[in-house]
Formats: sequence, C-alpha cells, structure tokens
Amino acid sequence: MQKLTAREDWCDVAKAYGIILVYFGHILEKFYTQTGDQGIFLQYKLVYSFHMPFFFLLAGYFYKHQSNFFRFFKGKIKTRLVPVLFFCFLMLPFCLAYDGLTLHAIAYRSYAYRLMLMISGKPFLNNVMWFVICLFTVEFIAFYVFSVMNISLEKRALIIVCILAYIVGYIVNYLMLSHCVTIEDITGIKKNFWYIHEAVISFSFYCLGIFLKKSNCLKCGWHIGRKLSFLAICLVILFITFDLNDGPFGKYNLPAVSMAGGSHGHFIWFPVTACAGIFAMIFCAQVTIKNKFLLYVGRNTLILLGLSGFWHLFLNQEIVLYCLALNEKNSLIISFYFLVISVLSIFLCLPFVIFLNKYAPWVVGRKIL
Repeated sequence: MQKLTAREDWCDVAKAYGIILVYFGHILEKFYTQTGDQGIFLQYKLVYSFHMPFFFLLAGYFYKHQSNFFRFFKGKIKTRLVPVLFFCFLMLPFCLAYDGLTLHAIAYRSYAYRLMLMISGKPFLNNVMWFVICLFTVEFIAFYVFSVMNISLEKRALIIVCILAYIVGYIVNYLMLSHCVTIEDITGIKKNFWYIHEAVISFSFYCLGIFLKKSNCLKCGWHIGRKLSFLAICLVILFITFDLNDGPFGKYNLPAVSMAGGSHGHFIWFPVTACAGIFAMIFCAQVTIKNKFLLYVGRNTLILLGLSGFWHLFLNQEIVLYCLALNEKNSLIISFYFLVISVLSIFLCLPFVIFLNKYAPWVVGRKIL
C-alpha cells in the first residue's frame, strides 16, 4: 500500500473525515436531544468544536484570486447556489409525502413561507445547506477584501485580516445572541441575512486557509514520525480544551459550538480548540494510507452534504430509536455504533453520487463533460 504523497490526496482524505463527522454529529445531536445522555453530549461538543471551521479553512486553502466580478459571480452561482437550490427542492416531494402520511394534511402556507425565506438566504427544507450559503457569502467577502479593497495576500497581511475578522465576527455574533443590542439597528442587516454575521467569523478561518497555502507549511514531505508527533500534540490540545469552552452560547442552542446558529462560546477556547481539531484532521489525513473510498468521498463532499439532509430530516430519528431499543448504556459503545452507521450511510449514498456526477453534473456545481 502507498502512503498519500500528493497534496490533493491528503486534502480529499481530510474532507472525507470531515463529512463523516458531519453525519456522525447529526446522529449524536438527535440522540442527545432525546435522551440527555451526557457522554453522548461530550462527543457532540467535541465534534462541533472544530468540524465546520475545518471546512471553511480548507475552502480558503483552495482560494483563487479573481479580479473580474461578473466572472466570479457567475462561477459562484454555478458552484454554490445551483447545488443549494437543487438539494433544497429535491427534499420537497419527500417532505410533502411524509406530511401526507404522518399528519394526513399538508401545511401549504408553511411551505410557501419557508420558500420565501430563501430570498434571505435560509435553506428551504434542507437545513444542512446553510454551510454552502454561508461559504457563498464568505467568498464574496474575500472578493471584496482582496480584489476590491486590494488588500495584500502577503502572509503578514493575511494574519492581520484573519485576527480582525475573528474579533469583529465574534463581537457581532455575541451581540446577537445576548440580545443586548439589536444588530439590525446597527448594521441595517437582518439577523444572519445570507449568514452574513456568521460569514465574518468564518472568513477568519478562510483567511487562515489562504495563509497555510501561501506559507507552504503543510508539506507532505515531512517524515511520518514528525507528522505523528504533531497529530498527537493537536489531539492532546483538542481533548484538553474542548470542554473548557463553557459559553456563552445562544439561548436556543445546545451548550456547544453551533456555527449555523452563530454560537461559538468562549472568545479564546473556541479558536484554540477549532485549530487543534483542524490540524489534527490534516495530520491524520497526511498519515493515512491511500484509500480509494476515502478519496472518492472527499472529492464529493458537496453532494454528500446535500444528501445528508435526508438522513438528518427523516432517517436519523429511526437510527436513534433502533439504538435505544438495544438498551445499551455505555455511551462509547453507542457512539461506535453511530460512527459505523455514519460510514454506512455515506456508502449507501454513493450510487446517487455516481448518478449525479454522470447524468446531472451541473446541478452539483460541476462542468458538463
């Protein structure tokens, strides 16, 4: 077996680990909200402390500078908004059928209202697509900062922009969650319109990704012993710090990081834990033996994210009920079941991934061959 040597390979493997954590985290969340199991909650808190910051950082790692706004805008519509619309409307017939079978009635006004919310950047029926909408806004911020304002892409400037974006984003989201001041009154922008307020803090991780690319510090040529050492250090920091983040969290959020809800917790522990988890994922990917399954999953994370909406809305509840019927009390064993189920869920999605790539690549942001 060959070790991963190409930069693209480790990135794809890291993304595969990330999407597995997305599926895993959704099941943990469903189980905890139904049972209140504290062991499961700690694992949920651990996963959510870094897995979404990781995706924003990796998006920045692949940043490409553009100066033509119309070409940039056209590209983002194709690669971001079209997939969002596709995966949101793909849910519609299933939601209608589910309501008809379980409620024996369909609330058409509710569907119409949620459809109208898409104008403000809220995902229709498929909530997991919030990330793609937020990334769309992050990329617009990046275009404005680096192309319109012409801020330098030099490493020192990137670090400054990264720190400023984090401070501003944290303050804005903190004010929203604490309700001590109305953000709409200050900015004139409704709360998380196109996830703009969350996009500011996400932009800090995006800038960190650009910095890592520019600095070329994630060299695959390092000796495996050195990578394993860094992996161990990152894991130690991650496990020590993730539960130190004790808030403040949003009133309607679980007491854990929720970037979708603009809830990050402690000003210091959030970025420390997020970075530890991110680099643990990266070094873990770099020492992974080449695996076709992981490579393929990593190259199709957008499709798998969209399809995770089906599991999140319809199937995770059944998975939780099945695990409860097993009457298992050990939270580590339960989470092992959930991890296996998460991998199997992704495996079951692969035929749909292959179909979309072959027959409808444009709806998932890819070029028609």
